Amino acid sequence: MKNKSQILFFIFIVLLFSCQTTEKKGKDEKGALPKVVEELVVPSGFDSDFVLGIKNKKKMKFVKPVLRVMRFDIPDTFLKAINDYEFKMDEKVKAELANTGRFTMLGSDSDIKAVLEEQMKLGYDEFSEGDATIEMGNLRIAGYTVVGKITQSYPIVTQMGGYFSLKVAVEVSLTVTNANTGVIEFTNIIKTEKEENLFVSAEGMIIQGPRNLTSKPINAIGATGKDVDLSPQYRSALDKATMQVINYIEEKIPIMGEVIGMNDDELMTTASEAHGIKKGDYLFILRIGEPLMDSSGAVLGFNKKTIGAAQVVTVEKGMSASKVVKLKNEDILPERGDIIISLPAHSAQ
Repeated sequence: MKNKSQILFFIFIVLLFSCQTTEKKGKDEKGALPKVVEELVVPSGFDSDFVLGIKNKKKMKFVKPVLRVMRFDIPDTFLKAINDYEFKMDEKVKAELANTGRFTMLGSDSDIKAVLEEQMKLGYDEFSEGDATIEMGNLRIAGYTVVGKITQSYPIVTQMGGYFSLKVAVEVSLTVTNANTGVIEFTNIIKTEKEENLFVSAEGMIIQGPRNLTSKPINAIGATGKDVDLSPQYRSALDKATMQVINYIEEKIPIMGEVIGMNDDELMTTASEAHGIKKGDYLFILRIGEPLMDSSGAVLGFNKKTIGAAQVVTVEKGMSASKVVKLKNEDILPERGDIIISLPAHSAQ
């Protein structure tokens, strides 16, 4: 009886320890920060002019960057691959950028052409007298222009024993130019893949996987992929590439602001709903030092000390509150006047 009690007690202790370990592990996993936040990898796109204005005691207000998506070229072969000859990549990119709330979007070439045509029509048909004429060409200039192209797309269909690996790859090039200077701000090539598995029986019947097939019978499927309609996979890979384009632009043209107050482990900043900041986004906190100048005296940047990072918890029209989640040095806390630079939550993962 004594041995039995000892065994039961031992089992109880093991189970208790196991539960505590599992609970601790769960908390650690749940509370784990993205690598870029944990390592305080500050996003690029720091605007020295914005900080210089603050240093010079000017009333600075961070303004949404103005973007104009000029064009995204798509080869006819890709339109055929997605089975949609009416698809407009520039319209998709423009819509997704607008959805972020971080940019002021201007019309594309086709939008502006339509406006000018309508102005011409109204000008000649209805406003032909006196001061009622429409002023032509009074269009807002974009801060940045965006152009791109689908440079490659191809299938990779491989037989793997009892199933087929259906994979497509899509490659997109992206160039963002400063419309005022004509200087290319950044460029990138983004490649994405979409893969699904098609399981078939020895008789050629589909067991599991996509059923988007061409007119050929299932038992005629070969490793070339000609017997499988891959348009859904191409579309999924394109959607993935588009979102990576959006994420890349968000990272390169971040929201910036100031710390305007502290409350325990929370800080209040000027980054707000008006800028497109969202709950869950990360803010990197920087303390600005002396300006860095070249031999002519031009300010090229600033000495910057990374204080830590915070995560947005509430967003208002004119400000936001964030919880400090990482400090580089526990003895150096954020303070009023520090500069913040944003990283969208989805880009941090």
